[in-house]
Amino acid sequence: FDAEQRQHFDSAILFADSSIALNNTRYEPYVIKAESLWYLKQYSKAAIVYREYMTVGKPDFSIGAYVLLGMLYDKAGLRRQAKKQYLTAIKIYENGYTPPKFDKTEEIEYVFAFGLLGDKKNWKKKLLELDKKFPSQNYQRFQSMTRQELLEFHFSPYGG
Repeated sequence: FDAEQRQHFDSAILFADSSIALNNTRYEPYVIKAESLWYLKQYSKAAIVYREYMTVGKPDFSIGAYVLLGMLYDKAGLRRQAKKQYLTAIKIYENGYTPPKFDKTEEIEYVFAFGLLGDKKNWKKKLLELDKKFPSQNYQRFQSMTRQELLEFHFSPYGG
C-alpha cells in the first residue's frame, strides 16, 4: 500500500505478487496490483488482475466493479470484453440488485453502463431519468459526449 501511495508502482506490483503468493485469499493485494498496473497504463493486465480480485473478494459495489472492469478492457482496446462487463452490470442491476444503503453511485454506474456500451436510446432515456432524480448534478451535460469522451471522463478519477 505504501509503495502504491508513493507512486512506486513497479515495487507495489512486486509486493502485491509476494502477498498473493503467500495468501491468495485476501483481495487487497489484487486491488493494489490492478491499480498499479492501470496507473502504468497496462490496462489489459490490470483488467485480468481486477477480474481476479472480483472472484476473491466480492465487491461491495458490484455495478461499479463491473463498469470499472469494462472501462479497463475498453482502455486496453478490448471492446468485446468491455461490452460484456457493461451488459453484466446492467443485468445485475435490473435483476433486483440492492445497492448498499444510502448509496446512489450504483444507480449512476448503472446508467453510465448504457453510455459506455454505446446504447444511445437507453442512455438518453436513463440519463433523463437520472437528471430528474438529481437535478442539481446536471447529468444532461453527458448526453452530447461521444462514447470515447464518456469513457475518458468517467475513467479520469481512476488516474487514467
